[in-house]
Amino acid sequence: MSRRNTREAILDTALALFNEHGIERVSTNLIALELDISPGNLYYHFRHKDDIVEALFARHEAAMCGLLAVRGAPGLGLEDTWFYLHHLFELIGMHRFLYRNFSDITSRSRKIGKRFKSLIELQAASIRSLTDSLRLAGILKANAAEQAALIRNVLLITTCWLSFAELLSPLAASGPALAVWQVLSLFVPLFREPERGQLEALALQYLNDA
Repeated sequence: MSRRNTREAILDTALALFNEHGIERVSTNLIALELDISPGNLYYHFRHKDDIVEALFARHEAAMCGLLAVRGAPGLGLEDTWFYLHHLFELIGMHRFLYRNFSDITSRSRKIGKRFKSLIELQAASIRSLTDSLRLAGILKANAAEQAALIRNVLLITTCWLSFAELLSPLAASGPALAVWQVLSLFVPLFREPERGQLEALALQYLNDA
């Protein structure tokens, strides 16, 4: 196995273990054991567990930035918005250990804390762009204060959904579809007809298929 492949394998294994057990319960020795390499080999690539966490955050950050770079455009449809949010929750789910423990992670690493905040701010800008597009299309009927509250509520759900869903275990098995509907349910009272009915029909279809 090449050095690059070993490094990526360490990150893949650590990600799976962190997602399943949490950071505190996973040691570098356990990661090495799971991967069937020596602790020294792992230490060559990552001197501390926090270095692994930072590298995994960088992975997530790159994927999220790629998605959040999307800006709303005239003619944006309900299904486009649904798929955007679905992809967002998929990316969050892939690195769910970051969101289950984000307060602990950001408190132990000031660097990650700043980058996490920047990521949330980028998400806010992206959601604002999407809601602006829906307003311009006449689909979303919201004044400036309502739009600002909507954006904050979307951020609250996307950031804290996993912890909430795992607290109520049946929700944890529902996948992104229910999380997406939880976000879009905030939009329903602000939608005009016929888009409100279309959104509810779309939600029913996706929830049944999930």
